[in-house]
Amino acid sequence: MKFSRNWLREFIDIQDIDSQKIGDSLTLHTCELEEIIEVSQNFDHVFAGKLLEVKSHENSDKLHVGIFDCGKKGKKQIVFGNVFDLTVGEMYPVALDGAKLASGVEIANTEVRGVKSEGMVCTCSELGMKQETLLRFNESDTGKSLPEIIPEFGDILFDIDNKSLTHRPDLMGHRGMARELGAIFSRSFQADLDSKNLEIDENLKPFLLKIETEKCRRFCAIKLENVTVEPSEIATQARLENVGIRAISNLVDLTNLSLAGLGQPMHVFDADKIKGGITIRLAKKGEKLLALDEEEYELTTEDIVVADDEKVLSIAGIMGGLESSVTKDTKNIVFESANFDATSIRHTSARLGLRSESSMRYEKSLDPEQCKDAIIEATQKTLKLCSNAKITTGIADVYPNEPEEILIDLNPEQVRKLSGIEISNEEIIGSLESLGFEVWTEEGTTNLVVKVPSWRATKDVAIAEDLVEEVVRLRGFDAVPSKLPSLPVKPPRRNKLREMEWKIRDLLMSEGRNEVYLTSFVGPKDPEWIDSNEHITIQNGANEEYEKLRRTLVSNAVRGMESELRTQGKLNLFEIGTIFPAMGKEKRNLLLFSAKMNGDSVQSFFEQKSELLRIFHALGVNAEIKSCANPEKMDHPVQCADVFIDDTFIGKIAVLHPTKNPVRGASVVYTELNLQLLLPFVCDVEIRYQKSSTFPIVRRDLSLVMKKEVNQADLVSEMTKVSDILVSVDLFDVFIDKNKLGSENKNLAFHLAFQSQEKTLDEIDVDTAVSRVEEVLKKKFNAELRLAFDQKKS
Repeated sequence: MKFSRNWLREFIDIQDIDSQKIGDSLTLHTCELEEIIEVSQNFDHVFAGKLLEVKSHENSDKLHVGIFDCGKKGKKQIVFGNVFDLTVGEMYPVALDGAKLASGVEIANTEVRGVKSEGMVCTCSELGMKQETLLRFNESDTGKSLPEIIPEFGDILFDIDNKSLTHRPDLMGHRGMARELGAIFSRSFQADLDSKNLEIDENLKPFLLKIETEKCRRFCAIKLENVTVEPSEIATQARLENVGIRAISNLVDLTNLSLAGLGQPMHVFDADKIKGGITIRLAKKGEKLLALDEEEYELTTEDIVVADDEKVLSIAGIMGGLESSVTKDTKNIVFESANFDATSIRHTSARLGLRSESSMRYEKSLDPEQCKDAIIEATQKTLKLCSNAKITTGIADVYPNEPEEILIDLNPEQVRKLSGIEISNEEIIGSLESLGFEVWTEEGTTNLVVKVPSWRATKDVAIAEDLVEEVVRLRGFDAVPSKLPSLPVKPPRRNKLREMEWKIRDLLMSEGRNEVYLTSFVGPKDPEWIDSNEHITIQNGANEEYEKLRRTLVSNAVRGMESELRTQGKLNLFEIGTIFPAMGKEKRNLLLFSAKMNGDSVQSFFEQKSELLRIFHALGVNAEIKSCANPEKMDHPVQCADVFIDDTFIGKIAVLHPTKNPVRGASVVYTELNLQLLLPFVCDVEIRYQKSSTFPIVRRDLSLVMKKEVNQADLVSEMTKVSDILVSVDLFDVFIDKNKLGSENKNLAFHLAFQSQEKTLDEIDVDTAVSRVEEVLKKKFNAELRLAFDQKKS
């Protein structure tokens, strides 16, 4: 939102204050300044030139050649088009060599179809204004620069970030901003309207007006006759254009001057197009309005409208109707100034996709006390602009429910305590009074009683803490000391579940897995994945595929795997996420998910089982994996197992049921664990780091035959205990054949890796270690070498 320095000076004397200082002070005390704009830079080398003579261009039927008197700049020959009929003797804006216009055009001496041209005649749009007319000046202005003629062309604008004004609707007009500057710079502020100059015959009846909805808080109106509709003075046009409002006509521009000056939206109707009086009511179902933007809007029974006895005249607080608008033929008018419910205006504006300068202010909650001020000022100015105009009704002022005044008790010690600033009672009182608050001391105490002015009682200042903020910001936020509060430093409570989750993440990523974050929502078919079909259904799902909350992490992982698996060929993923039982609390689960094209599901199952055991080992947990007692619908009926810790079921590992697998021939294995059930069994395992050996690894393979009931994990555990140089044991083959091994035996084959921290291992070192492994396994598990087993059998 833009504020004009010249306009602000009509309310407060800031002549001696530098514009940059004003901008910096606003940022430190009130609202965020985005930019300071010097309007005059758009009018460098632009002057009022008097057209002395004109002739047709010898090489074009559409061009003319004119000689312009530019005062001290001399006479200039300029080629111009016939868009406007220029009159000899008239004064027009002329841009000469070196000018850089707001439209982006740069002016230089040139030739146009063989004829010299030393400048350009500028339309309003080329000067950066929003209209297509051509400015005209008085003869006394010949040769003067535009800022010399019209001060608004040399104005300075403060561009304020709109978001910083959200809770300060009183600052959405120049009067309110000037009041703020007066408090910041301790300058007197003059904002009272001279209502005595508005003489209204006491015998005139007020304009016929009634309010039929509580959503209109106040409505004022007055009728004037014998007005003349014409363009506003150039200074008024420029003033409005500077702050981003298009100048239209003298009477419409008056309403916009109220909008930007007082911060109070207004509207002007053609009185002859109003049938009867004006009623403020809710729209009837199906009512429509052709608005000023020439778009037709269909209204609902929630929308506020201004209507006469026959039709809707405007969408209240947002935009007027085209049918009742002021035109050049208008002779009689009605000014209206109102205050509407902020929420209603915001909802209507959003529903219609129609946002105006008026609605932007109304939806912030405006001060209803300024409605009559706006009517008085607009009427005064109309009487000055239109010499034959006269008031034909009294001011109608319907104000059903005046708001109660807000009184706040304020303890000065509270100001000092909350702000951390040593600030005297006198400064507190002075700061609040400069902002328009009334302050007095409560009898018999040092406590203050503060009356909130109407322009700050708009859902802005309501409690003592709001007043503390007012005092502090007026002192300056940079004056608030930067120091840490004196508080005991206590370590935060340990979140052991989160610590365990991050430890698991680190372990799984070191195993080469990638973490995924999948949606918590599932579709109507998700109950088919588990035995229970009770899912929590949400009310506002994006679509039917996202209307329930998941009860397993598996289903969404499977849904998203097909395209990735066909591209990558292999997936190793994990997710730590929340599931939502139909009854009870949410649960944090871990999902290990492995998929491989043309893979062996049995091998994948045991690989994931081995990985799971390594995770348990790192967490200090002794887990037991047993045959699955009750497979879910998504589990393979045979290739699945339950995970227990001390008889507590914490999850399962399973191959995906073939009917749920979207990729034929792919092996899919998953593990899903309840982390909250796992947590009590996790030990604080001390992490010890060992320097990596610089000596080479020696590898051996070991193939053993043993009874089927022997647990592979127990074998590995015993192997690693036997020798200090045995650094890793990996199972790479499982073989079962009743003809070769017998029905009660199985063959497991391992990769063994040996490495020393002290030397390069020789054959004797490795053979000795292998022999010790064989000896221990034979003694504890009756395991023997495959070669020895085959020889004995043969």
